[in-house]
Amino acid sequence: MKNADDPFAALPEEFRDKMASSSPEEIKAEIARIAMADQDLRQAQKDDQDLTDKKEQVKYANEPYKEGFKANRLQISYLKQVLEDKGKA
Repeated sequence: MKNADDPFAALPEEFRDKMASSSPEEIKAEIARIAMADQDLRQAQKDDQDLTDKKEQVKYANEPYKEGFKANRLQISYLKQVLEDKGKA
């Protein structure tokens, strides 16, 4: 039975059991293997032109919202200052 408070609950039980019974050297080797796989994954993500293109599309599609939120925050900040200046905040 998995504990809901277990931060490692998402890991496969087989992996957890195997690593729990491994020697420190085996655990260190597994850490190295996972670190290399992580770097390979980061490089693949960096080299993924389709992903890069989609990120650019999202960036441009989000621009009107970003500018709108920025304007709203600036207006609220100004109005808060006005209220403070009037002693009403």
